[in-house]
Amino acid sequence: MRNIPYISIIVPAKNEEGQIERCIQSLLAQEYTKDKYEIIVVDGGSSDNTLKIVREYPVKIVNGGCNPAEARNIGVAHSRGEILAFTDADCIATPDWLKNLVPKFETKAVGGVGGGLRTLRIGSMVSLLADITTQATYRGFITSNVAYRRDVFEDVGGFDSRLVCGEDSDLWLRILDRGYEVPFEQKAVVYHAPIENRAILPNLKKEFWYAKSDVRLFAKRIGTILKRKNKVAVRESWRIIKPTGTNAAIVLLFVSSALQPVILAVPSILLGIKSIKRAIIAMPYINEKKIIPVLVCYYGVQSVIRGCGTMVGMAGYLLHSFQRVVLHMHESSKKEQILLHKHESSEKKQVIPVEQRRTT
Repeated sequence: MRNIPYISIIVPAKNEEGQIERCIQSLLAQEYTKDKYEIIVVDGGSSDNTLKIVREYPVKIVNGGCNPAEARNIGVAHSRGEILAFTDADCIATPDWLKNLVPKFETKAVGGVGGGLRTLRIGSMVSLLADITTQATYRGFITSNVAYRRDVFEDVGGFDSRLVCGEDSDLWLRILDRGYEVPFEQKAVVYHAPIENRAILPNLKKEFWYAKSDVRLFAKRIGTILKRKNKVAVRESWRIIKPTGTNAAIVLLFVSSALQPVILAVPSILLGIKSIKRAIIAMPYINEKKIIPVLVCYYGVQSVIRGCGTMVGMAGYLLHSFQRVVLHMHESSKKEQILLHKHESSEKKQVIPVEQRRTT
């Protein structure tokens, strides 16, 4: 690029003593002009040695944030970059991460860029399956690896801190709604190493939580489309779920989570099998015949778990909505009673006694 933009890297963290150090080391090792980027770690109240580790490195530390969305917004408020790059404390960026993210910003229509994501294999079967899935289906926009123009980020209002999950998808969709492009750059790679990938039970527990929490995001998105009647919003929302190419697996996995987890799990795998095979071929050390049955079982169980999570999330959302309606009705009834009481009081004051009317 002719003009090298200044980049602010925002990393939210809470109790990440086992992961944060290698994340920071990878960010400090970027093949990007050193005085053209800053690293901001937003600590959400860590009770372990996270802050002690972070203070050993030349990074800016900011405190605050009750959830990742709020923490990232706080980090942005303390940053000065014209481009805002986001990653997580359990991620490791490749040395050419920033260098490969930036070029696409030369196009004015580009509001953000999503980078390639790999799952760091930590010796468990879950991490291997997650890496295959990521390579087969992921096309970039989650906050493990994404960057946005500062003016675009601020124009749409930043992350919605009311969302405990899916705030990255929500931001991405709102930026698309404004007509900006958010292309995918496969070469800008970040390795993700979540601790729940160390064993199957923690992984499925996390999948359940994702599905349960994502209900609020889907409800908000549907509400946006219905209220605004925004053609761009409708088109881009459909583009996400349009069953073509490698997106077919993601689409049907989501549908199976929400509707028929067991019945639709198999066709979703079959539709995505080509992209999965391509990912496996890129890993010559993996035996395709042995790994495919394991993947099928994994996706099937995952779909059922996500289906249960979605149902629990929907039940919670409906209960919360019902409580809000009841509360609103109660408050409206109170207001009506107060107005009625005031009206009756004013009428009593206006009534003239019979004796007074006779004398007049």
